[in-house]
Amino acid sequence: ADHVRTSIIADSGLPTFIDCKPELFKERNSFGRFSCVAMTPNANEYREMGGKWENEQVVGLPGIHELLVTCGKTGINLVYEDEKLEHAYIPALAQEVFNVTGAGDTVLAVYTWARCGGIPPLEATVLASVAAAEVVKKEKTEVVTRGELIEALEKYFESRS
Repeated sequence: ADHVRTSIIADSGLPTFIDCKPELFKERNSFGRFSCVAMTPNANEYREMGGKWENEQVVGLPGIHELLVTCGKTGINLVYEDEKLEHAYIPALAQEVFNVTGAGDTVLAVYTWARCGGIPPLEATVLASVAAAEVVKKEKTEVVTRGELIEALEKYFESRS
């Protein structure tokens, strides 16, 4: 069933956003067959996939155009193609952390939503980081609501001006 799903996705030509586990990445060797836009491994998964850092910056993976490596309480490392290879580091925004369950899923979901809406990679990563900071404040595994995200974004931009 996994092989059939993989073939359907690969043959569709649709952009693919992946929360990939290292064993799947190693099995496929790369995602060149996919129209893979982005992948969001955490730091340990990235290392297991053979990912490397140079001068504290993430080095891309074959077949991945946008790579967000989530580094827990320290932030997100982003590498993406935009005329040339770009690197960015978004420090973690969470002030209070109660439950990290779902933070990585939130990063992938919000980043995907933002990119499909035409938001550039760097800004989409900031948006995803703001959303993840809201999710980890919750005592139980819950989603961030539209209102919470808007309020958090307003606070984020106020703090930057």
